Amino acid sequence: MECPGLAADDLSVFLGFSQTGDRNATRVTDGAVSGSIEEYRGGRLSCVEFDAFAVPRGQRVRRFERCLEVFKRLWTEENVSFENDICKLANVTMTCRPIQQPYPPIWLAANNDRAVKRAARLGDSWFVNPHATIPEITRQLALYRAELAGLGKPFPRVLPYAREIFCAKDKATALEMAGPYLSKKYQTYTKWGQDEVLPGDDTFRQPFEELLRDRFVLGSPNECYEQLRPCWEQAGANFLILRTHWSGMPLGHALASMRLISDELLPALRRITPASD
Repeated sequence: MECPGLAADDLSVFLGFSQTGDRNATRVTDGAVSGSIEEYRGGRLSCVEFDAFAVPRGQRVRRFERCLEVFKRLWTEENVSFENDICKLANVTMTCRPIQQPYPPIWLAANNDRAVKRAARLGDSWFVNPHATIPEITRQLALYRAELAGLGKPFPRVLPYAREIFCAKDKATALEMAGPYLSKKYQTYTKWGQDEVLPGDDTFRQPFEELLRDRFVLGSPNECYEQLRPCWEQAGANFLILRTHWSGMPLGHALASMRLISDELLPALRRITPASD
């Protein structure tokens, strides 16, 4: 994979590698690609787990955990021989080794309570999803802290939050420009059954105006800042991942939002004093 000029002008760029599957034939390749990107960026990469595809529901967690073990061994050992019902490696060496030691930080996404505990057990941080409400995230954060304490693990230095966001001159304009595309995305998620893994009674099957509350960030830069504030004041976030484009949206809409985020929202966010854990 070639990434010419990917981050040559901005050394503050942080690259993330999203693992989207755990099919047997791709695991070594995924590890090598993530190692290559991590080396290219001088040691800044995160691996995050998303729902696997083409894997029977009852096998996903077990397969993921075993594949994660393979990743770690390939990153840390010179020659790896490994065989189970998921994959088979015979004296394999990864030639592109991570700069970060022992390997890049692994951020595990999680929706339900069991997955949050798994993120504490297996990951270096919990990657907080973009569609849970702030009150629910706050509740699960307490669960995450308790699980870490029981494992004797420290709270992570970085707690990443993904948020759906659109900046415009005001909230009405943001809703007009982004609402149809964001709404359609979550209608599709509903058809896929993605909200079935949400904790409690939370669901995407509600009017879009209700779905927005405590979940998505839309408005002027000042309004977006205020809507984001609970992420760090109530729910402990210190690393925000902002998504401002969705399928079908004109590129010009996304660029306009990105410009306002860059020019007005990010300077305000950079003035926040991180809270000590």
